[in-house]
Amino acid sequence: MEYKPYYYQDFAEKFILDNPEAGLLLDMGMGKTVTSLSAADKLLNDYFAVSKVLVIAPLKPAKETWPPEVKKWDHLKHLKLSLILGSKAERIAACEREADIYIVNRENVVWLVDYFKSKWPFDMVIIDELSSFKSSKAQRFRALKKVRKYIKRIVGLTGTPSPNGLLDLWPEMYLLDEGKALGKTLTGYRDTYFVPDKRNATTIFSWKPKDGAEDLIYEKIGKLCISMNAADYLQLPDRLFLRREFELTPEAMELYKTLERDTLLPFADGDIDAPTAAVLTNKLLQAAGGAAYDENGNVKVLHDCKLEALDQLIEEANGQPVLVFYAFRHERDRIMERYPEAVDIKDDGAVVRWNEGKIPIMLAHPASAGHGLNLQAGGHIAIWYGLPTSLELYQQANKRLHRPGQKKTVLIHHILMKDTYDYRVLDDILAPKEVRQNACLEALKARIKEVSKMTIQEAKDFLNRGYRSRERIKVKEERIDEWIRRAESITAEIKPVASFSSTPSKKVEDAACAIVDLQSEIKAEIYELAAIELEIGRAINQAVTDPTLNALLEMRYLKYLKWEEIAVRLDITFRWTMTLHKKALTIFTESALIHAEHAI
Repeated sequence: MEYKPYYYQDFAEKFILDNPEAGLLLDMGMGKTVTSLSAADKLLNDYFAVSKVLVIAPLKPAKETWPPEVKKWDHLKHLKLSLILGSKAERIAACEREADIYIVNRENVVWLVDYFKSKWPFDMVIIDELSSFKSSKAQRFRALKKVRKYIKRIVGLTGTPSPNGLLDLWPEMYLLDEGKALGKTLTGYRDTYFVPDKRNATTIFSWKPKDGAEDLIYEKIGKLCISMNAADYLQLPDRLFLRREFELTPEAMELYKTLERDTLLPFADGDIDAPTAAVLTNKLLQAAGGAAYDENGNVKVLHDCKLEALDQLIEEANGQPVLVFYAFRHERDRIMERYPEAVDIKDDGAVVRWNEGKIPIMLAHPASAGHGLNLQAGGHIAIWYGLPTSLELYQQANKRLHRPGQKKTVLIHHILMKDTYDYRVLDDILAPKEVRQNACLEALKARIKEVSKMTIQEAKDFLNRGYRSRERIKVKEERIDEWIRRAESITAEIKPVASFSSTPSKKVEDAACAIVDLQSEIKAEIYELAAIELEIGRAINQAVTDPTLNALLEMRYLKYLKWEEIAVRLDITFRWTMTLHKKALTIFTESALIHAEHAI
């Protein structure tokens, strides 16, 4: 397939090429895989800047996303891949195989570093889902840190850079720039930008940013990272988040209140640390869902109220495929018992069958349906049966259906049992995290605007490229007409000579050669004009969504109509046409991502 990148993809690729340390905070579904592979290809084969590229990815994308992308696009098919997956023997064989791109799942990073040690061969590393390296205590972080000095170029890809707060940023940014932006140590970073929040005597449970620290952190990493949101650059269908509220029966509510009281009362007089809070949250979420594990690991059924709520939502879907997210294994088991036709996403071939429309109900834990999975072809309805407390898992899962290629409005239902912990998780845990996350992304978007925002004059210059190309064609056509007239004049002056002795005039021959050359140049110009018009059309459609303003720009810069003609077609006054044109250009300069070399 021919690769026709969006403008934001061109920008992101150029960012990688221009910056040896690059963080791309791209929203899910924006093609970060093909963008980073395209940049890697150029660094390997055009610039000769690197020799071996390592991609670190979650297991499913390592197997099911990255290799197909190379096979899919014509400009990448020459790249040789080696998948460092499977058994130890298979991984060793893959390491020793000659290739351009090596792909390893993140669980094997520690093994890979230990295998090569100081002979680390990969001078470029692409980390898919950089946020999976957010813990400085994790073995995978420590392992990659050991070999960071051998890596000439590194790219970090994620849509959720700080799912649990700004402290997550330090390990991720350290892997990118070895501490130049946020400091060499987590302790130093924390002491510089944070103060203790929740604590008990000498034990600190959480930290909060100092006044003004957020903005300063974003400023520090602004040159290291860029952020892009799909809604800003892609014409995706709407996505609706629906709160579906249901009531427990009186008996079920009594059971829930009893379990809640028994769970929380032991901690009434003291602080609860983070691990304990997580355990308590899980117990209460299970109780709201209708079942819970006892102290022996056995499942105790409390009620069927949430299952009955699921029945209603599935019935409302009226036979359309439904993607159901669960939080606990017993939730999956109970749903599958109730719906024998349901399929777990982890089953072999489940994703393919879903996208073929052959699965009516697919069940997925958000950790299994997070990174890199494209499920948009199979349906547009998702239901949260059980909620996670991880913002990263929540956001990633919500993007599985809302991706390029989705044709329908995506409906994301949340089953919320009234007066239960369902509400606390959605409103008090996930929502605040998302606010902080979005603040980070918004701050980094400014980096793109600083680099890519056009002036009004630059926008006019870009849009007028078609005019200029047409003028060049017109000039050459006039030159052909002039050569034809010259040739005709010369031919008329040639006097008849004796038979078999007549030879063409040298001037006529020159004219004929000039005409042929000009015709060839015109042909090339026509091809170039077509490419220019395609680029301008894409830019207009991506930047200006208002139908009237979009039509005005297309009529002027693609159909080359005069202002008077445009006014007639839009059925407005000439003066109002000028006003709308100015407004359209303003929107275009704020939204379009056009490389500077195009605006000449």
